[in-house]
Amino acid sequence: MPAADAFTATPSFAKPSLIAIRREADGYGIRFGLNEAEDAQMPGPVFPTLDEAMAWIERVDRARDQ
Repeated sequence: MPAADAFTATPSFAKPSLIAIRREADGYGIRFGLNEAEDAQMPGPVFPTLDEAMAWIERVDRARDQ
């Protein structure tokens, strides 16, 4: 199972109020929270392409609506 799917499947997944994409050395990282300290508490996955990162965020948004 890819890391992003494992992260999404976590039952205790908190619903952050802010999701952002940040360019990382390895690709596009999903970030939660407003600062480094908040992000360190809930790090997100890193995707090789922006399209993959956007698709992951879309899946999270759809899951919130259910």
